[in-house]
Amino acid sequence: SSQPSTIMYPTYYVVNCKQSITLRTSPSTSASEICQIPLGSTVSFVASAGNGFYEIYYMGNHGYALADYLDFQ
Repeated sequence: SSQPSTIMYPTYYVVNCKQSITLRTSPSTSASEICQIPLGSTVSFVASAGNGFYEIYYMGNHGYALADYLDFQ
């Protein structure tokens, strides 16, 4: 049986923002907010979600954030 928890996702960093970016429930700036991700935080990159967003995990939260603010430094 597959164990998705063992998948190693690439680590990306929050960049190019003043304080934090928003993790959202879908890849849209009008989607509801899950949480804020502070500048310099690490997230797990899952996939490119289109519409300028990446699908990511952050602290156990699954959601979408703007790709412009994420980079694998």
